[in-house]
Amino acid sequence: MKRRIFAAAATLVLAGCASVPHDSGWLAGKLSVEVRPADAPPRRMASGFELQGDGERGELRLTSPLGSIVATARWAPGEAVLTTSDGSTRYGGLDELSREA
Repeated sequence: MKRRIFAAAATLVLAGCASVPHDSGWLAGKLSVEVRPADAPPRRMASGFELQGDGERGELRLTSPLGSIVATARWAPGEAVLTTSDGSTRYGGLDELSREA
């Protein structure tokens, strides 16, 4: 009886970590960021990501721990667009986009 309960629990835990494969060309994973401002306590953030493209053009999706899309960045020569839950903002390039984000 205990083995069946353990097996069922282990199956549920492993299923929770599984991800659905995406179209070819997409990379997916998890990332963790820690920011340590000089005048404030450190802040930590974890997110899932999906990435397609290269340095010239592509798309990056950041997801919450529950899987909803938090932000999408798209870039092409001469422009980059960041879309968040409160609308879209356009920047001239990836350097500006990364500074603003």
